[in-house]
Amino acid sequence: METKELKLNKDYEIKEINVNLGFTINLGNYESARIDQGLTVKIIGEHTKEEIDLLYKQLRNETRKRVLSEVKRIYNSPIIERE
Repeated sequence: METKELKLNKDYEIKEINVNLGFTINLGNYESARIDQGLTVKIIGEHTKEEIDLLYKQLRNETRKRVLSEVKRIYNSPIIERE
């Protein structure tokens, strides 16, 4: 069986890009905090695969920055049990 390579904007179109990332922090004493962040962008107009790939990477990086910011905030807060 031969597999066919799909061509962006020919065989299908991407209408949006959705990136989600989560991180769980152990707070000690059998408790944890969960951070989830997500970004969705609606695609308007025609775009090349390279443009879509670049937009995905930008969304992924922004989502990662937001999660890391929350992780740092929680790690620096008094809610984490310290030994």
